[in-house]
Amino acid sequence: MLPNLLNKMQTLSWGSKSYYCCSTGISALYITPMGDIYPCSRLITKEEEFKIGNITTGTLDMSIISRFKNNHIFNKKECEKCWAKYICGGQCYGDIFEVSKDIKEPNTNFCALEKHKIKIAGYLLKKLLEK
Repeated sequence: MLPNLLNKMQTLSWGSKSYYCCSTGISALYITPMGDIYPCSRLITKEEEFKIGNITTGTLDMSIISRFKNNHIFNKKECEKCWAKYICGGQCYGDIFEVSKDIKEPNTNFCALEKHKIKIAGYLLKKLLEK
């Protein structure tokens, strides 16, 4: 949890914006010991619905990468009016998939938790800057 809070504090202090929750499937990939390519280690399943390809065979399914590139905060109805969207980035794909088996729709419980973390990060940053 501490690295997560530190990351949020950094985002708040720099005023940066996140359009994605992380670099999953966009600029970061996970390669299994068997050479299979996935967007994230948390999205490895028996069904292999997120398997992008394999480094040994050279196969690539670019449609999987497109699913992540198109899954930004501006394409999520729940994020449209959210005050935390630029800090949150639309929620962790692994968390969303674990609950709903869909990476597109943020979970309201996770949203509430994320907003609380952002508020804590803001409070801690304020206290640090007061010194």
